[in-house]
Amino acid sequence: MQFSGIKSSGKVVYLTATTPFIMLIVLLIRGATLPGAIDGLKLFIYPDFTRLSDFQVWTDSAMQIFYAMAPGWGGLLSFASYNDFHVNVYKYGIAIPVLNFFTSLLGGFAVFAIIGYLAHQSGVPVHQVVAQGPGLTFVAYPEALSQLPGAPVWAVLFFLTLFTIGIDSQFGMFDTFLSALTDEFRVVRKHRSLFCGGACLLLFLLGMGCVTNAGMFWVQIIDYYCAFMTLMIICITECVLVGYIYGAERFRRDIALMIGHPISYFWCISWKYLTLGTISLILFFNFYFQKAIVYEDYVFPSWSIVIGWTLAVSSTLPIPLYACVKLYRSEGSLWHRITSSIRCTADFGPSSIMDRKMYLKDVRLVPPVMGPEYPCDEEEAMTKLDQTADHFLTLNQSVASTAVLVLPYEFP
Repeated sequence: MQFSGIKSSGKVVYLTATTPFIMLIVLLIRGATLPGAIDGLKLFIYPDFTRLSDFQVWTDSAMQIFYAMAPGWGGLLSFASYNDFHVNVYKYGIAIPVLNFFTSLLGGFAVFAIIGYLAHQSGVPVHQVVAQGPGLTFVAYPEALSQLPGAPVWAVLFFLTLFTIGIDSQFGMFDTFLSALTDEFRVVRKHRSLFCGGACLLLFLLGMGCVTNAGMFWVQIIDYYCAFMTLMIICITECVLVGYIYGAERFRRDIALMIGHPISYFWCISWKYLTLGTISLILFFNFYFQKAIVYEDYVFPSWSIVIGWTLAVSSTLPIPLYACVKLYRSEGSLWHRITSSIRCTADFGPSSIMDRKMYLKDVRLVPPVMGPEYPCDEEEAMTKLDQTADHFLTLNQSVASTAVLVLPYEFP
């Protein structure tokens, strides 16, 4: 059996990505016609600015962004690797957060309209009905749907929405996991279909614990430690790599080479300072104000915190472990091993002939911070770059390229 990979999952996503929007619109229309819906919508629309002084609000906001935008998960990078070199990633990078914003609004309106109806039926203020996290999804909202006429129909629509959202997310996460292993190990690539089936079965069995009587408590631990702490550490690492080791300006020029026009210098500031500083502060204060997880009225025991940190460390441990292995396999002094391990290799860059030629020309103007170890003399360095480009052209002279030459141009 042949495994189609991204070709088959890409077609299925047309269904799984659009279905939730249709379901949410249907639920919103139905919810807006119910008595008390306006009260729920008011609670959703009108902000309580006093809550900005509560650090937990900032933590929850960051967690929402990490869930919705999926930075650090690897899915965006994995799917982007299938794109053509000149796909306008800048346009999609702007469009995805905007679409995510309006999707969150749509979901919020659909949920709080129903919650307002539940509060009206119960005769209590809306803020006493609103739950947080899984409690809202699996307790409060289903309870509200159960009180509607034709409740089974609305329940099926709601959980079908959750299912399609979940399965759609799993396509990205699992493809990232599978691509990483198949790229690293040839034996996995040779038996990709068998490995894919075995991995799905293993992950299914691991997830069974979340549907037991103690499942909600495991979900709380995994949700807080694995899906938040780990992602922030990974994203901080990515910002350091792009902003300071590879070079933010070099990265900005790489994007320009791909899309055909320069982007604002604001993004360099964001990668190096704004994003890195914001995530670091949130992570620091989250450590500083560390407290036990509370679900409803149950305070998690101290041993559960140990389990949570064990899970968090286990998912970030491959980063320093791989670094240690890389240093061990390198030669020279410790400092030379570190610098040589984080440098770009001489063959780094686009794979197509003309794109690579343009990249190597632009590298002369703005080389990576930790670039290849070319000769110190400028003329010798340029000669080395030309030799690298010519060598690459010789190896790939049979490859056709339709690349658009977009350099040189002036950067602000």
